[in-house]
Amino acid sequence: MCTALVAQTSSSFLKETFGSDWEDRWVLSTASKDGADDGIAKYNGKWAIEDSGKENTALVATEANRHYAVSSKLSEPFAFAGKPLVIQYDVTYKTPVGCGGSYLKLLSAGETDDLDLAKVVDKTPYTILFGPDKCGMDAHLRFIFRHKSPVTGEYREVHARKIADANVLLFSDAATPKSHLVTLVINPDNTFSIKVDSKPVLSGRLGSEDEFDPALSPVKEIDDPTDKKPADWVDEKMIADPEDLKPADWDQPKEKVDPKAVQPEEWDEEEDGEWEAPQLPNPEYKGEWKAKQIENPEYKGVWSPKQLDNPEYFEDTNPYKMTPITAATYELWTTTSGFTFDNLIITDDEKEAEDFAAETWQAKRAVQDKEDPNKGIVAVIKEQVQEKPWLVVVMALLLLVPVYFVFSGGEPAPTVEAEKGAKAETPEPADKAEDADKDADEEGNDADAESEEKKE
Repeated sequence: MCTALVAQTSSSFLKETFGSDWEDRWVLSTASKDGADDGIAKYNGKWAIEDSGKENTALVATEANRHYAVSSKLSEPFAFAGKPLVIQYDVTYKTPVGCGGSYLKLLSAGETDDLDLAKVVDKTPYTILFGPDKCGMDAHLRFIFRHKSPVTGEYREVHARKIADANVLLFSDAATPKSHLVTLVINPDNTFSIKVDSKPVLSGRLGSEDEFDPALSPVKEIDDPTDKKPADWVDEKMIADPEDLKPADWDQPKEKVDPKAVQPEEWDEEEDGEWEAPQLPNPEYKGEWKAKQIENPEYKGVWSPKQLDNPEYFEDTNPYKMTPITAATYELWTTTSGFTFDNLIITDDEKEAEDFAAETWQAKRAVQDKEDPNKGIVAVIKEQVQEKPWLVVVMALLLLVPVYFVFSGGEPAPTVEAEKGAKAETPEPADKAEDADKDADEEGNDADAESEEKKE
């Protein structure tokens, strides 16, 4: 059995490969989730350690339709004091994902100094949530941070925009399960980057309106709650023209009796009732009459209340300075079993995270790829196209060239060598040519005779 806990360095706050002694460092929650049915409210999903026998172990959520919560304290709180924060782990889905999260939460310090990890629930305050999440076809690689207002002291969640191809990147290979590495880097210059399998998928500035929702800063001005629209305010821009009168002959019925209809001779009023002629569309029907619209001379425009300075407005120029973190937790709900977590690192050194991935995840992924029966030319082409999209154009052109010659009825122009070869061919002997002419004449005579027989 391999040793699970990797040696701690000065730059890492948590490193875990989930060996047999993992429960010495991780605590299972025994709490219940508020608002859930009693049958599924408890955080009682069973975890197990997967040991592949290839110097690789991992933590597996073994049951479907369960809440899970397992947490570990950092070696020391991370204080966002001028160094990057790097969060990285790999996750594998043993079966197709129905609905469930596989993200990591970093629990907030300050609010949680007396945090009892055995009581962690979904409402336990966190600073950052990062990782995959999927329900049906709606797939995400979530990055959420809770931002504290410097004015009100209240927290609200700020979500990074959705990664469009998260489903393909993370959830598309359940038939031959692959481990996917997810990485989040938060920099002191207020930039961030997200990677999947060591490849960048999203980057930007923390709290940017282009990258996050809602906007980090509240609006500068708000409506004056005491300002009410005057009773005589006219906000109808167009009105009916009072001088536009309906023509006297406008009202015509929509249908009229068919003048050519005749009561059938066999019609019996005692049995069939009173006969009524069928109705036809009336060509003189003009529809509902409406007066022409004209501009309202009393129109005052669209009313809006007066604007006041927002007392809760602030502009945070350093959103990197988040609430310190003290613990990490996989707090999840899933309808699918087999979520497998491994090789978690929380550090302030991006190079250390890259080296850790090279030692752990890359080796595991190489074995998975080698054992994949579908890992052939198609998979290689797919990977190359993802990295070099222009290859699609090249392959399309290679396919279209032979198609062009087939449908154009032509053939490629002969090469110079081919023409020389044709000229260099030795002509047949004269006697063979004469024999060929005789055979052709005899075949022609036979054909003429056959034609005459058909005519007779």
